[in-house]
Amino acid sequence: MKTNRRSPRARQVWRGKSRPCLSAIRLLGEIWSSSVLSVLDESPTRRGRRAPNSSGPSQRSAGQSVIELGLAIPACLALMFGAVEAGRLAYVTLTVSNAAVAAARYGAQSVATAADISGMESVAASNAQGVQDFNATASCFVECATGGGQMACGTGSCSSGQQITYVSVNTSAAFESLGGFPFVSWPITVSGQATMRVE
Repeated sequence: MKTNRRSPRARQVWRGKSRPCLSAIRLLGEIWSSSVLSVLDESPTRRGRRAPNSSGPSQRSAGQSVIELGLAIPACLALMFGAVEAGRLAYVTLTVSNAAVAAARYGAQSVATAADISGMESVAASNAQGVQDFNATASCFVECATGGGQMACGTGSCSSGQQITYVSVNTSAAFESLGGFPFVSWPITVSGQATMRVE
């Protein structure tokens, strides 16, 4: 029986030619194994294995956002409420002060209007509509140019020198908060004052 035997020289030549093929086969095997592993990692379940919890960081960030929102909402509401109360207080303060100025301007027109105490108080009240617990007190007084004496209008005259007539109006109102703030005594009294020389 004839056998096919290769000489050592032929075997050496064959091994040299087969080395590139073996290298290519090894490379293909490594590529295939890496692709299979990547598919297994990305699939939700594979051969009874649960997929890694890839949503963990996002869930933690979402929970952190909810906590931050829960802490920020009360602070924002408190700031908004404080801004509203500050605006109301500013409105009442300006209204009370402007009412005093308007009433004094009315009384300073002449000596006759300076003597109209009830008229000045009515002007002050008409300029403070919408303000609760508003009060206005008007007065008229005379100062002497020499001596510095002061008296109410119509009660006397200066012994010497020129006499100067003034009108003065004091206004006030009670400001009450909608919700109240701790450590603050309510209501707060807001006042205004204006003094003008009679023309």
